Amino acid sequence: MFGFPNNLDECPYLEQFSDVTHRCENFTKVTCGSRPQVTYYCSYWITLYKHRNLDSILHCTKQHLNCTSLSDGVYEHPTKRPGPLYVICLQGREIGEGTCLRDTIWHKQTYPLNGTCTQRYAIPISYHGIGLLPDCSKKADGHYEYSSRPCDAYYKCEGGIASAVKCPPNTSFNKDTGICMTDEYFNLLCSLLHCKHCEQLHPSCKEEGNGFFQHSLKGFSPWYILCKDNRTIEEGYCPTDNEWRAQQFPYNGQCVHLFAIPNEYNSVGLLPSCNGKPDGNYQYPERPCDAYYKCEDGMAFAVKCPGNTIFDSSNRTCKIGGLICN
Repeated sequence: MFGFPNNLDECPYLEQFSDVTHRCENFTKVTCGSRPQVTYYCSYWITLYKHRNLDSILHCTKQHLNCTSLSDGVYEHPTKRPGPLYVICLQGREIGEGTCLRDTIWHKQTYPLNGTCTQRYAIPISYHGIGLLPDCSKKADGHYEYSSRPCDAYYKCEGGIASAVKCPPNTSFNKDTGICMTDEYFNLLCSLLHCKHCEQLHPSCKEEGNGFFQHSLKGFSPWYILCKDNRTIEEGYCPTDNEWRAQQFPYNGQCVHLFAIPNEYNSVGLLPSCNGKPDGNYQYPERPCDAYYKCEDGMAFAVKCPGNTIFDSSNRTCKIGGLICN
């Protein structure tokens, strides 16, 4: 089974064999001493067997971050960059995924950067086009005004390094003095000079009716709004689907992972069309091993293989082992 030599087996990923309990335990509970350790998911024996086709091995390396040489923390998801999705690294292993939350002080979405979730005004402008922190390499030390956020924050240049600073509550940054001021008139003036129209800040439900919809100001993204009686009652962000390990997006009134969204939807869905195909199970071109899509009366449905099974391309069912990833 799985190409193992006789009398050999392999602990599941994130587990190691314990000399004490004589069974597989979580790696954090096992001391291996001089025994070799495999920390990268795509280097596991069972993974290499599942992905024994060269193209599939390359697909695995694109889907999974190699944490072997990385410090503990959160890092960009290898297939969802740039974006708020991250991979968690611990002791050289990829132990999970998640989504960075909005920063409640800066009121901005955060993104994985240097091991932590970081809000946009602390991310360099050069970083994937999402950062809003200016470059200080050619500026003298001092405090500077954000062009896109002049009132309640500033950035500090020190030795060519830029850092984001938030003004204390009820104060505004004065670019002439370089400090945050409590003067009420100045605070009001700053807000009035740089305020945006309400419709630029808040999505409208006027034409939507009641229900769950894509966020009109975010483009195609995981952001959604809830509408009731032509009013926006909630804004939110679709989470990652933990079973499919894929980001979810607003679709047909709910959060749906990409492998269940049709190809033709905004050109980003990964569910192939069943038009002209006979009923049956088919291999995903982007995900050949642990899932398939089912065609029934011209309709396509996403199906996840049960745990410890893989899609067999020869008989088109999920099974242990089999001819897969061809």
